Amino acid sequence: MMSKNGGKPKYMKGEDGRKPLNKLLVIAGIGLGCCLLAVLGVLAVKAVFPPDSIVLSSSPAQESSQQPSSTVEEASSTDPVSSEPEEPSSAAEESRPVSSAEEPEAVPSASATAPVKQGDFSDALFIGDSRTEALNVYGVVQGASFLSNKGLAVNTIFTKASIRTGSGMATVADALRQEPQHKRVYIMLGINDLGWPSMETFTGNYSKLIDAVRSSQPNATIYVQSILPVSKKKSDSDPVINNANINRFNEQIQKMAEEKGAVYLEVNKALMDSAGALPAGAATDGIHPNVDYCRKWTEYLKANVK
Repeated sequence: MMSKNGGKPKYMKGEDGRKPLNKLLVIAGIGLGCCLLAVLGVLAVKAVFPPDSIVLSSSPAQESSQQPSSTVEEASSTDPVSSEPEEPSSAAEESRPVSSAEEPEAVPSASATAPVKQGDFSDALFIGDSRTEALNVYGVVQGASFLSNKGLAVNTIFTKASIRTGSGMATVADALRQEPQHKRVYIMLGINDLGWPSMETFTGNYSKLIDAVRSSQPNATIYVQSILPVSKKKSDSDPVINNANINRFNEQIQKMAEEKGAVYLEVNKALMDSAGALPAGAATDGIHPNVDYCRKWTEYLKANVK
């Protein structure tokens, strides 16, 4: 059916009514396109700048709460004012190996060059067995160094690691090489060698010990002490550790010391009684002097400084 205004169909009459719907569809399409562009933009940003590289600024309060507190040492070591590089620590310098060309010449210590003071043992080194060790344990010899141990004997001086050092157990000969320079070296050995069958072997090893001392302590005066006596009770009851045997060894020790240019000290005479034995009250076991007799021993050493 045609209309009166030109013969158009009636359904065309409602075309103007559909225009708002068309406008909405256009707007929706534009909005959807914008959204797609926004999504593509975000994806592009993420591709160029990964999330880990993006740092969000925080407020000063947040920064102070997030940072760990530093110690005083950390603050001083990371001082922002100083731009100069840090110097190596002294510990690192000390641990640096020294080449042979850098090693300083051996210089005698003050104790090796200063005059000897009577009663002062700070410049002395003592080598011996448990009897010598007693001087250290009782504290009657102040300031001295000791290479001593129970059971120390001349015939094992170069083979038995019986001296404790900073690097572990060592023989007396090895420990000597680790000692600083001393003014005096006192040696008393022999009580543990009395059963040795060969006197020649004993004196030969003792002589080698003196050579080792002289090599490592060239400025020291070497004092070779006699073997101390034992009590009469001990001497009468022991076929080996007795005063007759001790006297026999002392004769050879004195001869050997004089041949080597060492000073021989008859310490036994300072402690023995009229019978040539260690007094009964001087040692509970008849062998090792108590503190009072160790003091007498020390007084003899003080009075016989060369």
